[in-house]
Amino acid sequence: MRCKGNLIRTIFIAVSVLFISACRSHEVFSVRTRPWSTGADSRFRDIGIGYFDYRGPGSRAASRDQFNHSLAFALRESGYLVKEARDVIEALKKNDLPRDRHLNSEEIVRLSGAFAGRLLLQGRLREKQDISLMKESTRIMIDVEIFDMRDGEKIGDIKLFVRDLSSLSGRESLSMARKIVRALERLIVTREKKSPEPSKTGSSRRK
Repeated sequence: MRCKGNLIRTIFIAVSVLFISACRSHEVFSVRTRPWSTGADSRFRDIGIGYFDYRGPGSRAASRDQFNHSLAFALRESGYLVKEARDVIEALKKNDLPRDRHLNSEEIVRLSGAFAGRLLLQGRLREKQDISLMKESTRIMIDVEIFDMRDGEKIGDIKLFVRDLSSLSGRESLSMARKIVRALERLIVTREKKSPEPSKTGSSRRK
């Protein structure tokens, strides 16, 4: 009788895992907040990863570092020249700029003199756990703001929403970073084809 009970419990757990995996979803939305200047795409391939504010149940430093490394890897996969967060931090130190918050427009322009990047990414990473009788899962919200370092103005936003994750693992972090980079690519490729009015593109995928 014990074997039968164990078998039923195992089947229930396996079905629950499959159900959770099947319900996991990603949604990505990107919007231009002002017209992007014309010119060769190569000018937009130099990019710096700035400050990302993390709030959630995990270690702030560990979760932020994991996402920053994943984002840098995904950007390099797509041919970007990347100044990682640690490189940007060194530039902030040398220019006596804050390292524990987002930079404003004036500070971004000052930072541009320290490295030759054209774009700067800043944003927020939110992690929340959902606990019920049936399952325990994680929701993620990532907000990425894109700045032109020449004048410090924000030129775009990318938002990623993920639900029903079992945990924020390194694999999931890289998967989310790749989706963000694909959204950035769409903004860069289409910037000259759009009207001056802010435009919005969105995509969703359910796994």
